[in-house]
Amino acid sequence: MKTRLLLLVILVSLVTGTNAQNAVMIPGKLYKTWITFNGEKGKLKGVLYDTRDSSILVSDSYNKTNYMDGKYNLKKVEVSKINDITVRRQNAIGRGVLFGGLGGVAIGAVIGLTAENTATDERANAGFKATGAIFTSIFMGACGAAIGAVFGTICTKVHLHGNQKQYLRNRPRLSQRSLVSDAYRDGAGEPAFLRLRDTVVDVDGNVYHTVALGAMVFMAENLKAGHFRNGMEIQPVKDSSGWRTATGPAWCNYNNDSATGLQYGKLYNGYAVSDTSGLCPAGWHIPSYDEWTSLVMCLGGSENAGGFMKEAGTAHWNPPNKTALTENTFALPGGNRGSSGTFSQPGRICQWWASVDKVTGNNKGLSLTNESVAVKTINPEKSSGLSVRCMRD
Repeated sequence: MKTRLLLLVILVSLVTGTNAQNAVMIPGKLYKTWITFNGEKGKLKGVLYDTRDSSILVSDSYNKTNYMDGKYNLKKVEVSKINDITVRRQNAIGRGVLFGGLGGVAIGAVIGLTAENTATDERANAGFKATGAIFTSIFMGACGAAIGAVFGTICTKVHLHGNQKQYLRNRPRLSQRSLVSDAYRDGAGEPAFLRLRDTVVDVDGNVYHTVALGAMVFMAENLKAGHFRNGMEIQPVKDSSGWRTATGPAWCNYNNDSATGLQYGKLYNGYAVSDTSGLCPAGWHIPSYDEWTSLVMCLGGSENAGGFMKEAGTAHWNPPNKTALTENTFALPGGNRGSSGTFSQPGRICQWWASVDKVTGNNKGLSLTNESVAVKTINPEKSSGLSVRCMRD
C-alpha cells in the first residue's frame, strides 16, 4: 500500500511540477491570429495585440522574446475589412499532448497497481501488478495525449463579415485573448511613457534619459550629437544657401541658436539619417516608419497619439497646444528647417525622421503641431532638417 501511495505522489508531483515550470516559460497571453478579408485573397497572420472600437491591432511576431525586446511591428485592420478572425493560444496543441499524456500515465499507473488478479504467489502478484501498471500507463498516456491534442486545436473563431455590431458583441472575448489592453480605453488612466533609470551617452558625451511604452524603449530627448558613432564629424551648416545646396550629412541648431540646440536637440538633413556610419549610439537606432507606427497605434492611433506625446501647457508649445491633459513630455517643439534653409515658427511644430526605407530608399517622418492632437506622416526631402529620436535595438 505504501509503495502505491509513494508512486502516486511521485506521478502527481511530476505532472504539477511540469505544469509549474511550463507556467513560467510559456507566456500567459499569446494568441496566434488569422484574419481573412472581405473580398480579398490571403490571410493576415500574427498575434492578437489589442482590440479597439472599430479596429484590431495584430503584431507581426509569434515570439514572446520579441515583445520583451520591442522587436515587433503592428498592423491596424479596420473591422469593416475583416471577414473572419480566428485566435488560438500559442503551442496549445503541444501543451495539450504533454498534460494529457502525463495525466493519462498517472491515472493508468494507479489503475494498474490497484487492479485485481488471481495470482496466488506474492512475487508473481507483485510482478503482475507492475506489468499491468506499465501497460495501463502507456495506454492511458496515449489516450490522454490524443484527447489533449484534440482540445489543443480548439480556437476562438468569429465571423464578422465587416459587421460592427457583430464585432462589438464578440469584442469582450477577443479582448481576453489580446496581448495587452488599452488602459485609456478601459478607463484605467492615460497611456503613459515610463521613465527608466537607465541613461545613455552619445559619442560627444551628451547624456540622455530613457523612457518606455510597453516593450519599446526610446531616448527621452532628441539627439544632440555632432559626430557619427564612429567619431566622424557631421558638417555643421548655418547659412541658408549652404543648407540648401548640401549634398552630404549636415546638422544645425534651430534658428542657429546653440541654447535651443541643447534644449531641443539638433536638426539633421536626410543625408545624415541615411549615412551608414550611424547617428545613434551603439545599441540604438533611428526608428523605422513601422516602429513609429507601432508607437502611434499604442497611443490611440494617428488621430489622437499626438495628444499623448506632447508636453502639456504652453511653457514650450505655442497656444492652444491641444493635448490629452497628460503628464508625458515625450515631444517638445523642436521645429524644423525646410529644404530652402528657412526655419519654422518657434513653438509650433515637432518633426522626427524615420530611418530610410531599405526597399524604396524613400524618407518618411512624423509631424506634430500645437494646433492638433493628431500625428501626421510626412515625406521630407533629403535637404530638410528634422529632429532625430533614437530607439533601443
